[in-house]
Amino acid sequence: MKKTSSPASILPLFLLGACLAAHADPVPTNSLVRFRITHGTSLQGEIDVELFDREKPVTVSNFLAYVETHRYDRSLLHRCVPRFVLQGGAYTVASSTSASSLTTVAGIPRNPPITNEFSVGPLRSNVYGTIAMAKLTDQPDSAQASWFFNLANNSTNLDHQNGGYTVFGQVVVGEAVLSYFNTLQTNNQGVIDMTDINHTFLCPEVNVNFPSLPVAYLGAGCPRYADLFTVTVTVLRGPDVALPLVSIATPKPRAVITADTVEVRGSASDNVGLDRVRLRLNGGDPFPATGSNSWTAVVTNIPPGTNVVEAEAIDVSGLSSRATVPIFRSVKVPLELGVVGAGKVSGPTNGQLLELTRPSTLVARPAKGNFFNGWSGSVTSLLPTLRFNMQSNTSFTAEFVTNRYPEVKGTYNGVFFDTNQVELLSSGFLSLALTDQGKFTARMLRGSRTTSYAGTFPPTGGVVQVTTGNAFDRITLHLAIDLDGPGDPIRGVVSNVFWSVPVVLEKAVFQARLHSPALAGSYTWTLPFDAGAAAGLGGESYGTLKIDGNGRVTAAGVLADTTPFAARSALSGPGAVPFYVPLYRGQGALVSSLLFDTNQPDSDFSGLLNWFKLPQSRVKFYAAGLTNESVLAGMRYLAPTTNRVLVLTEGSIGFTNGNLAADFATPFTLEVNNKFTSTGTNKLVLTLVKPTGLLSGSAVPLGVDTGISTARPLIVFSADRGIAIL
Repeated sequence: MKKTSSPASILPLFLLGACLAAHADPVPTNSLVRFRITHGTSLQGEIDVELFDREKPVTVSNFLAYVETHRYDRSLLHRCVPRFVLQGGAYTVASSTSASSLTTVAGIPRNPPITNEFSVGPLRSNVYGTIAMAKLTDQPDSAQASWFFNLANNSTNLDHQNGGYTVFGQVVVGEAVLSYFNTLQTNNQGVIDMTDINHTFLCPEVNVNFPSLPVAYLGAGCPRYADLFTVTVTVLRGPDVALPLVSIATPKPRAVITADTVEVRGSASDNVGLDRVRLRLNGGDPFPATGSNSWTAVVTNIPPGTNVVEAEAIDVSGLSSRATVPIFRSVKVPLELGVVGAGKVSGPTNGQLLELTRPSTLVARPAKGNFFNGWSGSVTSLLPTLRFNMQSNTSFTAEFVTNRYPEVKGTYNGVFFDTNQVELLSSGFLSLALTDQGKFTARMLRGSRTTSYAGTFPPTGGVVQVTTGNAFDRITLHLAIDLDGPGDPIRGVVSNVFWSVPVVLEKAVFQARLHSPALAGSYTWTLPFDAGAAAGLGGESYGTLKIDGNGRVTAAGVLADTTPFAARSALSGPGAVPFYVPLYRGQGALVSSLLFDTNQPDSDFSGLLNWFKLPQSRVKFYAAGLTNESVLAGMRYLAPTTNRVLVLTEGSIGFTNGNLAADFATPFTLEVNNKFTSTGTNKLVLTLVKPTGLLSGSAVPLGVDTGISTARPLIVFSADRGIAIL
């Protein structure tokens, strides 16, 4: 059966194709491989092929991977179309010398398909003596293991089919061996068609029927293994993988120069051959050196500071190596350094010449009783140690300020709450201890929870922010202090994501080491019921308050729901006492800011007090909770020098609210020895304790058997104000 010279379908897996360019002068660093072709024990010949490593890198690497893993050993030339192509690289035989009839060939294990490189690099056409990769029909990127030699100029055909067939090598030795296959003919004249009926009859057990199988005999019989042409491919010269060597002799590493130009000298070598040497300054564009094995170059426009000169040697294979040398160009400029305030700076001095880009360090040290307040100029910083790289026109000023914090050192207290709508959640007590260096620690009380803070105010006063707490209750303090008015309080804001309330912290008097406050003494107070409260609280609360000679304040009392409490605070300079008492295990509180003013006719101190009590099922009184707002008022109690506590001989005491069936009153007389005598029909017993003013006793309304006890301190006006109010 006559075959055409156009590309024809081969076995179902492959379509023969190749792309080979016109032969060019060989590059000595390309790989060189040898195809050793045998039949049986006879050597047909050897073909040496130069591969185009740099032009077709993917294809050559793929081909060499098969060679180096010996997958082409005893591989079969399975297709020959004289004056067209000779193909192999797809199958192997177990024994190429056996006289047995052909039955089995094995497929070569294949790597994944590779990208077609026909258009990569210089054009290599499919001309006589070139080798290319075979591919599947209409699949340009399907080449794997099978290759073919072009037995003629197939450029008009194979350069334009299937994306072009990638030529990756050229025969350099053994062209006569290749020409032999052009002398073969079909119809059993060296090329047999094993798909025709004669050969399928003669070779019934063969596993692959090749349509154009070259054999080393003439005739129509079934070929033997020894009649097949087999190939083993070996590497004669692999790709150049040895990097060139390059070194810089001058200048020496870290050499210091003053000009912007330097001559660089060095040497380079390569196992095959050098192509060129080039240099770069600080990674910039390359420029050529003069010479190769011994080279020189002039580097210009070198900027001040540390620079890196790089020399790169490139060999004829395109491989490269690099060497670098750091040099320093010294250019000195003056430093401008100023100092404001009491302090000094160590390190470079004002006007000192420093090398550009060189690192330097300045350290600011305040004089005693002063603070460092920061750097200004080329760099701003609040840290006393300033590290910088010298630049042109560099200037710094260190500022020192007088420490004003000894004037305001002390403890500051205050309550905080929402002035528009006081709530338990956003109210509390804050105490802050301030040192003479502006450092502080703070303690916040909200309900039964205590939170601690710490921080430092700026040297000249101002704002500081500190935050603490967990993600569910993170409380932030924004605090500000004005050192220009040391008597002013510390002001700020207490906030979290849900609320924000102001806080004013007054300085505690006893921390200022002043004289004993004029307000020292004992006081009694009452908190009347809130007539407008929804909870319907009907009773009054009462208690005592004491201020000692150091301004410390202690308070105690009993609330109208019978809850006792005790609290401590401190008297501030203006005569204020922040008052916060947590109650009911965090389920309530008392919040107030009491103000002392002894010039008032009816009280010595007073303040709006908020009483919170959340609903609680297990309490006896007011289980539904309450939110009451009343004015707490109190007066100083002075124990009399005579026996009579009250300037009173007779009076009346009234009982209201509570669970009484009806309000009632009982008259009494008061003797000089402070003895009470009931003059009414109700059973009344009263006792007055002179040192403390405590009044206690009981009363029984007419017709009632159960007594009503009372125990409360006596609120007393000063002697010149008249009678007391019980």
